[in-house]
Amino acid sequence: MPSYSPFIDTIGPLPPRRPIPLRRRRVDLVFVAFFAVNLAFVTYMVDLEQLVIRDPGRFSYPLWPPRPLIDLVHWWGRTYDPLLLARPAFFRMTIWIDVLLFGPFYAAAVYAFVRGRQRTHPGRPGHLLMLSGRPRRRRGFIHPSRTGVRTGRR
Repeated sequence: MPSYSPFIDTIGPLPPRRPIPLRRRRVDLVFVAFFAVNLAFVTYMVDLEQLVIRDPGRFSYPLWPPRPLIDLVHWWGRTYDPLLLARPAFFRMTIWIDVLLFGPFYAAAVYAFVRGRQRTHPGRPGHLLMLSGRPRRRRGFIHPSRTGVRTGRR
């Protein structure tokens, strides 16, 4: 049965692809470090602390994350980032997205980069997790006065 390409029919099947060793892919080492830090430290320590401890003013230390890390996060929040301790609803929602969606993505990315896998492409679920919304069509500008929306200006 002929393949879809006449060139492949003339040269025969291609040899199996052998991944380049990670130590020779220096740029990939940067990506591995980024994904590993986000997986191990940011997502499942700092972000998980945001979900486990509801009120940083009154709490008992949980089993995970470790006690020194909780103290570090609370010190950072008191010193530099009060939103970290305020924990509004929108902030907790983004933390849940980070823990449930990006955590597994970081693990898959570390695995793919270390093993030299090239099995992900834009149609696969890993890339769909990274999308921030569905694409919107541009339909031309409609002036607000034609839609009945009041803009506040007269």
